[in-house]
Order: sequence, then C-alpha cells, then structure tokens
Amino acid sequence: MAFTPVATTDTLETFRTRYNTTPLTIVDDSSTSVDITLATDSLKISGGTGTASVISGDTLTLNLSNTGVSAATYGSSSAIPVLAVNAQGQVTSATTASISTDLTVIDDASTSATISLATDSFKVSGGTGTTSAISGDTLTINLDNTAVSAASYGSSSAIPVLTVDAQGRITAASTASVSSDLTIVDDSSTSETITLGSETLKFAGGAGVDTAITSGTVTVSLSAGTNAFTNYIFTATSSQTTFTGNDGSSNTLAYTAPKIDVFLNGVLLDSSDYTASNGTSVVLASGAAANDILTVKSWTVSNIATFDCNGEELILDLDGDTTIHASTDDQIDIKIAGADDFQFTANDFSVLSGSTLNIDSGATIACAGTVSTGFVGKQTMWIPATAMYPNTTAGCAALAQVELSNGPEIKVLDFDTSSDENAQFTVAFPKEWNEGTVTFQAFFTVTGTNTGTTAWGLSGVAFADNGDQNIAFGTNVVATAKAHSGTSNDLDVSAESGAVTIAGSPSVNELVYFQVMRDVSADDQTGDARLLGIKLFFTTDALTSD
Repeated sequence: MAFTPVATTDTLETFRTRYNTTPLTIVDDSSTSVDITLATDSLKISGGTGTASVISGDTLTLNLSNTGVSAATYGSSSAIPVLAVNAQGQVTSATTASISTDLTVIDDASTSATISLATDSFKVSGGTGTTSAISGDTLTINLDNTAVSAASYGSSSAIPVLTVDAQGRITAASTASVSSDLTIVDDSSTSETITLGSETLKFAGGAGVDTAITSGTVTVSLSAGTNAFTNYIFTATSSQTTFTGNDGSSNTLAYTAPKIDVFLNGVLLDSSDYTASNGTSVVLASGAAANDILTVKSWTVSNIATFDCNGEELILDLDGDTTIHASTDDQIDIKIAGADDFQFTANDFSVLSGSTLNIDSGATIACAGTVSTGFVGKQTMWIPATAMYPNTTAGCAALAQVELSNGPEIKVLDFDTSSDENAQFTVAFPKEWNEGTVTFQAFFTVTGTNTGTTAWGLSGVAFADNGDQNIAFGTNVVATAKAHSGTSNDLDVSAESGAVTIAGSPSVNELVYFQVMRDVSADDQTGDARLLGIKLFFTTDALTSD
C-alpha cells in the first residue's frame, strides 16, 4: 500500500482514520507475503525457535527462550567445560570434565614413575655419554665429547689404533707406523732388507731350478730334463791319483762339495779315501791301477727326501736301465734291466709276469693276515689207478699192468662199454682245504681205433671220527665226454668237470670216499676205456696244516 506522509500535526486518530481501510502487506525472510487490513485484521507476532514475544502496553518485546542450562561459569584450571550447542548456537547443556594432572614415564628397563603436572617438575638428565640442554621450549640431548681429537686416522703407511668403550664410542685414537721392510735370509744366513713400497723381491731359479708366478702363487720346480745327478767316468792310468777335466765322454768334471759319491771299479769309496773340495778335481789317497774305472757321481739335489720326480724316472744304475718311476698315479714301478719287474699300488705289491720272487734258504714268510691266490687257492692232487679199487657191485675190472711195445708200462682199470661201471678211492684232505666243492679231469686210454667219446663221472661223501660210513655218495657229476684219437693206447685227458659237492658236510680231519664211474649213457666209445687216474682239483684257504 502507499502511505501519505504523516504530518507532524497528525494524531494517531488521524492516522487510523486515514488508513483504516487500507491493507498492510507483511513479507517474511522467505519472501512469503500477507495483506493485513488494519480496520478489520489483527497482526500477531509470535516467537520462533529459541525466542518468545511479549507485549506490554504498546511495546512488543522479542526475548531469547531459556535453554535449560543453568546460568553459571563453567571451566577452571582443573576442569574442562563440556557444552551442548543447538543449531541456533545456543548452549543447551553445560558440565565439566576433570583434567588428569599425572604423567607416567617408563624407562628402557620398564621402571615407571608418576609425575604430578600441577605440583612436580619433570627433569630429563643426560646419561652415560649424553648431556641434556633446554633453550626456550626446546629440549636437546647431545652426545658428550670423548677425549679423542676429531681428525682422520690411518693412511697407507699408518694403521689406526682405536680404543672403544662399552657404548661403542671411540675414546682414544692414534696410529701405528706400517713397517715397509722385509728381511730375507738365505741358507748361509746372509740377510737383506727389502723396502716393500719401493723395491721388488725377485724369486730366481738357480742351477736346474725354475720359478713361476701365477695368481699370486710362486712355484719352484726342477727345470725340465734336469737330472738328479751327473756321472763322470774316467779310465785310470797306472798309479793315477788326480782326476780332473774331461772324462771318457768329454764331460768336464764339475761338482758342488760335498754333494758327490766316488766309486772305484763300482765300489763306493769312503770320503777318507779321496779329497774333493774344489769342485773340479778328485784326488785319491792311493793311486789307481791301469784301466781302473773311477766314477764321480755329482748330485744336483742334496736331500733325496725332498726331491720331486713328478712322474719322471729315478735312475739307479750306471747304464740307466734300472729305475723307479711313478708315471701312473698312485703306482710305483720298479724297472730292472729295462723291464718292469715289480709294482706297488695302494695296499698291494705285485711280482709282474716274467719275474720271480725267490725266498732264500733260512728265510721265513710270516703271515698274520689273509693270503690270496698264489700261496693259497686252487690246488691239484693226482690219484692214480693204483690207488683205486673196483666196486663189488657194478665194478670195473681189477687193476691190470699193460706192457706197450715201447716206453712205460701202464697200470689201468678197464671199464666196459656195455654198462656203467665204478671204482672207488679215498682222500684225507690236508687241513688247509676249505671243505668246499672239488672238480676233476680223467686221464685214460682206449684199446682199439674207435674215435668215439668216453664220459667219466665223480661223486663223493665225507665221514668224521665215529661217523656212520654207510651213507650214500653225493650227486654224480659227469665231465664233458672226450673223443679218442683213433690210435690204440693214445693218452686221453678230459676237460675239467663242473663242481662236485661232497655229501656228509665235510670238515677238518675227515675221510672222503670218491666213486669214479664210466657213464656209458653219455658216451659212444665202442671199446673198453682204461682209466689211468684222475687229477683232483680242490681249494685251500691256509698256508699250512698248523
């Protein structure tokens, strides 16, 4: 609506009369409006959130509403105010929370202490090797200085010497001078000092010696082709005492005293029999005879125990055909007269083929261990027909002596061709027998010219003292049948049989019965076979019957 300005002389009544019917437009904060007719409407002003309206006379008062909080002072040095505030920023409740004034501190050993902040002071002290300092509101923990001077210690010629305490601090530091001198001494005790920083130490090989350096390692070895010794051989004239210069092979005598041996006609002379000191001559105490042979052996090495042949031959005699060598790893060969005769390997000594180990009369071979093949092992025993007797049942013919036209007469047991026939013999084996199986070969002949084969078998049984001898033989083992030459009375030797197992569990001091048989079912010889004997093979495991 539009208002006519009110004159200063207008009264309220004049205002009411003038505007009584004119509408009054009211607009809120959200722009919502309403018209109020002053003559007929009433305008109510109500309190909103957190406010209340009060009219007294012609005065309208808008008051903040109470929130329920007690009017008071909240908070102190020992209490923190706790306030609830609504959306209008009004405090709707108020309380206090007590402040803790205790501070608990704990050390590395888990020891604790309580500090009352209101009344106590908390002191931070420096411990071993540390000091505390406060500046303003800053606390600093500093390492204490030790007695060592701050500096750089150690160089190419000085070694640092440090003292360290239990806290790992260097409490003292100095340097020790590095010795750059190396003193070396030779076999004659001559010494020399080498300055390591400025001089070079050279390893030089002497006569017949080479040196080599590889990856920091110095190797000293004999030069290739260097002999352990040199022989100088002189042919003496009558009463000659001094030998010098060239020998019979034009080699000039040279030696290093006393590294020589002197031989006269192969006999080693005692050092009192000659003088050898100047390295170029040998003087005999007594003159040699004409054509005597004087040999001077000049040694390259002074101690054969330290001489490394490195697989090369060590020559022992004058003509060089008797040597010791180890060209094969872990094997020593002894060569005599140009041929290897004996050989050593780990835990073994061998006499090689073509060589003989002779035991002189009066010598003794003692053995505390096990003796292998060569002394014990497979042995043979000859059983002639004369030591055999025909079986009573199915036996061969009785022993016969046959005269041949020339040479020996033979004693034989004849075995027919028509049926199996048998003969027996006994053996008391020596104690060194191993009581195992045996094998055999049959030696026989044939009357007639038939070339058919003959087969021989053998079985055995053993009996101990007080044993029952009425026990059957073991299994009969037949050797391969042997063909006859076709000439009457020619000697026939069968192949060695398979193993014959002796029945009765043979042992020491037992008697073994053997039965030899012609097995006609395994041969085709048409004539009588004449047994001369058998060779019995058995194995020993001891040297003697002790």
